Amino acid sequence: MFTVSVFVTCNRCNRIFVLVQIPFVLFHKSGVTRDLYQYIYTHVQAGVKLTDIEYFLKQMYHDAANLRTAPHDALSFVSTSIDSPGRQIVSNCFVRSYFENEHMYAQYTSEIPYKWLSCDHTFKVSANVGFWRKGVWVKQYDSLFCVLNECGQVVAWQLTKGTSFDKIKTLLTNLNARAKDRTSTTNFYIDNCSAWRGKLKEVFGDNVEVKLDLFHAVHAKNSQNDSKTWNERQCRQNNKA
Repeated sequence: MFTVSVFVTCNRCNRIFVLVQIPFVLFHKSGVTRDLYQYIYTHVQAGVKLTDIEYFLKQMYHDAANLRTAPHDALSFVSTSIDSPGRQIVSNCFVRSYFENEHMYAQYTSEIPYKWLSCDHTFKVSANVGFWRKGVWVKQYDSLFCVLNECGQVVAWQLTKGTSFDKIKTLLTNLNARAKDRTSTTNFYIDNCSAWRGKLKEVFGDNVEVKLDLFHAVHAKNSQNDSKTWNERQCRQNNKA
């Protein structure tokens, strides 16, 4: 089913073009109306959890069913469960909205300035990236590699399998090429600075300073102090004995 929404006339050739809009959004195995898609998209942009959106839709469907069944009879309200869009539909709308605006996100990220960079792998996010196969959730990746600037803004990211440098070398190479038009990176902070120092200098140049990031530096210092305190305590106990 198609609906004609707008007629457009070209000023150069005076030809009339018809802009056709499909009144629903299709997914792989399902679809929703554009009104419902816009409702879910608006709530996602506002930061509402997917589980909360699912609850809102369930309540809306239940209220609508009550109004259609008996608008004047309070005793005949629907008490049984009403089929409503579930988590999968809401998730599909969220993914669809991302792909529709992916070019805007990429353009915005590419324009974020930076003087120094900090990066690390995180493992919790990757658990939610995958697909269902015969009732079993299959993960496609095991980590997310994020690169932040000095303000904590994400300037690059990539889902990876494994934490080796070769997995993200292309990402860092493109990031460095993107920055040559503005300014060069002076400092790079990472947890395994000793292992990656030479590889990072190959990408960003010999002038870049590769150092241990603040979080792991503080953690290492605290661990060192705890170990030193424990050794001193053991020595005092041995001396008393």
